[in-house]
Amino acid sequence: MAREKELEIIAGDYAKNHRGREYSLESVKDTFLQYVKQGMKYLLTKNTIILYSENRDKTVEFHAINAGNKQDLVTAVNNLLAKAKGKFDKAVTYYDNPAINDLANLGIVKGTVKKIDGGLDRTYEMSFDLRG
Repeated sequence: MAREKELEIIAGDYAKNHRGREYSLESVKDTFLQYVKQGMKYLLTKNTIILYSENRDKTVEFHAINAGNKQDLVTAVNNLLAKAKGKFDKAVTYYDNPAINDLANLGIVKGTVKKIDGGLDRTYEMSFDLRG
């Protein structure tokens, strides 16, 4: 079960990045807890949670919950990429905020950004080739 720190991060991320959306903070917390209960894993790094799933095609899909700043997000993603490198061929995430695109070149593995217009929280796809 999630600890208090995780719930604080979720609340901070919601206030910064999701206020005004059609879902509530409580529904976001509940969704996170359900994902964890279903076996999704997460890494906690300072003010950021990286929720991830390991897919059969040697891809790790991840989602950031960031109550911190840009550097907190970069550090958390780098932690996941370091953990996944050598175990997976690819890491991928989806998001709506175009400011995230600027982070593609700040990681330990350079990201590739595509605009995919896949609906809510899926405007952009950032992927990382972990084979090199």
